[in-house]
Amino acid sequence: TLLSTAAAYHDAGFIEGYNNHEEISCNVARTHLPQFGFSEEDIEKICELIMVTKIPQTPKNHLEQIMCDGDLLYLGTDRFEKISENLYKEFLKKGIVKDRDDWNIKQNEFLNAHKFFTNFARKNYASKKQENIKHLCNSQEKK
Repeated sequence: TLLSTAAAYHDAGFIEGYNNHEEISCNVARTHLPQFGFSEEDIEKICELIMVTKIPQTPKNHLEQIMCDGDLLYLGTDRFEKISENLYKEFLKKGIVKDRDDWNIKQNEFLNAHKFFTNFARKNYASKKQENIKHLCNSQEKK
């Protein structure tokens, strides 16, 4: 329940902005979760799970590893290209990237720095992530 709740709240902070959205997500959780019967201890555990999604991710236990892998699972799926394109448009509009070349550089750096933490994610998503990296590199070379 704590993991599912953290997953549901972890990007709520984007409503207010990009900077420190994890902290904002925790504030949203702290405001709303008591009315659903969550204890202060449960809410703090949920906030720890939310905060571990901050890049660079540094999980300290298996539950945190699951949270991190779930947050960036799309990197190792067939949905990568579509989600990546949507993120590019969003980042361009917000001024986080200047243009497609800037995006491609950041995307490539991010993908190569990322790692899956759980055995399940490595077994089921790492090879597709490598394919996505290769496809991204090949499409950049064609330009």
